[in-house]
Amino acid sequence: MNKVVYVKAYFKLLGYGRNQSEVWSDSEVDGESLNNDIGQAVRQLNIDGYEVLSMMPVTSGRFQDDSYGFSYTEGVTIVAKKFV
Repeated sequence: MNKVVYVKAYFKLLGYGRNQSEVWSDSEVDGESLNNDIGQAVRQLNIDGYEVLSMMPVTSGRFQDDSYGFSYTEGVTIVAKKFV
């Protein structure tokens, strides 16, 4: 039996603006948090008796002012197989 898990990526906190409001990037993913979330998902799969078969990034794209475009990692899909 296979299991598919999606791990969402979040944008990076750049700092704080006026009135201590959080300022978030609209293009830079928080790689450290994504790494920790993937590790947690893999550990839970292993505890539940699954072995990871593959991980695939899910990317999205944007463009600004019709002048340039870029892509970013929206999340990671993990495919795992139950130990027999």
